[in-house]
Amino acid sequence: MLRRTVLAAALALVSVIGLADSIRLAATTSTYNSGLLDYLLNYYAQASDTEVQVISVGTGKALRMGENGDVDLLMTHAPAAEARLLDPYQVILVNPVRHQHANVKSAREFAQWMVSSEGQGIIGKFRINGEVLFVPSAL
Repeated sequence: MLRRTVLAAALALVSVIGLADSIRLAATTSTYNSGLLDYLLNYYAQASDTEVQVISVGTGKALRMGENGDVDLLMTHAPAAEARLLDPYQVILVNPVRHQHANVKSAREFAQWMVSSEGQGIIGKFRINGEVLFVPSAL
């Protein structure tokens, strides 16, 4: 019986360690529904072994999820900038001091990839029915 308990505990630990290289990304529904994340994540999967789990919610909920430490990374847009028709999006890492369980290393790698020349180039090529929806501005 003790051997089974130890084996079960070891398997549980291995499964948790196996999930350590994944990040939870809260993204606005408009970003998710555009198809941009599916498009980006296909390319990111070729550059990294990190699994990105996308949670599609409104901007306010995404910000609350980040504040609560429920996600590792946020992708939101700035309503104040929308008024000027700029609609910039931003990627925000959660505070690792407040949320020590966050996978900050992998979240930072994904955020850095998104603003890299490669990531920005891929964003710039994204189209729906030939229409440009996102203009890369991190370069």
